[in-house]
Amino acid sequence: MKASQIKGKLRAAVPRQVTWAALAALGALPGGALLWGLTAGGFAGEIGAVFRGMLQHQSDVLRGGGGAGRIKLRRCVHRLEKGLIMRPRRGIFGLDYIGLAVQLYGPVHTAQDEQAIPLRRWAGDVLSAYFAVAESHPTIDAARDQFDAIRTQPPGRPVDRTAPVGRDGGSSASPYRRDLSPLAVDYAGLKELAERRRSVRWFRQEPVPHELIDRALEVGAQAPSACNRQPFEFRFYDDPELVAKLSKIPMGTSGIWHNFPCVCVLVGDMSAFAHQRDRHLVYIDGSLATMGFQLALETLGLSSCCLNWPDVPRLEKRVRDVIALEEHERIVMFMAIGYPDPEGGVPHSEKRPLDGIRSWNRS
Repeated sequence: MKASQIKGKLRAAVPRQVTWAALAALGALPGGALLWGLTAGGFAGEIGAVFRGMLQHQSDVLRGGGGAGRIKLRRCVHRLEKGLIMRPRRGIFGLDYIGLAVQLYGPVHTAQDEQAIPLRRWAGDVLSAYFAVAESHPTIDAARDQFDAIRTQPPGRPVDRTAPVGRDGGSSASPYRRDLSPLAVDYAGLKELAERRRSVRWFRQEPVPHELIDRALEVGAQAPSACNRQPFEFRFYDDPELVAKLSKIPMGTSGIWHNFPCVCVLVGDMSAFAHQRDRHLVYIDGSLATMGFQLALETLGLSSCCLNWPDVPRLEKRVRDVIALEEHERIVMFMAIGYPDPEGGVPHSEKRPLDGIRSWNRS
């Protein structure tokens, strides 16, 4: 008999009230909740990923490169942006991280890969804007000299300065003033889109064009992210064999997995963080990006369904047997994607009224 079967029989044999009584007794003890968390085993996967992520983060930052090094640079640059738009702006700010920002910018400036180009452009423009307004200070002056020395080196891939790169249509990727002109999408249209989107479980058996996925993801990528780190990766699978293997793993896919044309596995990168306090950001930031992505899919004729992904170690092991995951990576969610079958139904899914999810000045 398998261990999972033994656990199931024991769980069925123990009355529910006895289980709750044991939890209540444990909760009454000093440190009882912590003891339960350490012995229950359900948190082991997250604890391990957070620990490995912190190690990877420190290793990459100390070496001045790697994925975590670039994420750290993104955070430093975003902090500088917030200092640049402060009102009133201080003459001296960013002393704690300006040296690190310039240090991490160095490898990006000379990097040869395509992904380095937008990061180099943004980081370089923001650093230039910072040094143009920051007052003299030993820390700032040393970082400025280092930055100037880096900029004398030829970049890994030249940036095309003839094309507008700023969100205001300008040639700089530094902070700007928002465009407050009327939007092409009004509230009614956005509300209609949100109400049209529903979790679709029945799809036409047609391939999902990769270019449509990319277009939708361009919208999802605009979601807010803590210090602009974007600690996640959308991994798409449309190979029939891989889709079949992966679609069976999440809970709630029995009877429907066989008709998924495409599956997305959203993976969180714990190496984006130096501290365990940030461990929830992969789930928060990843989910924010997912919502924009799903809404964009609807505008392109595609539909999606987030699949049930509880933190169950045996299920995560099954995923790791199919696709490669680093020890510091965590699965945030699964998603099925495809063209909706017009004959397939969707649940009504009545949403809670505003009074059930909203309050004002509650104390």
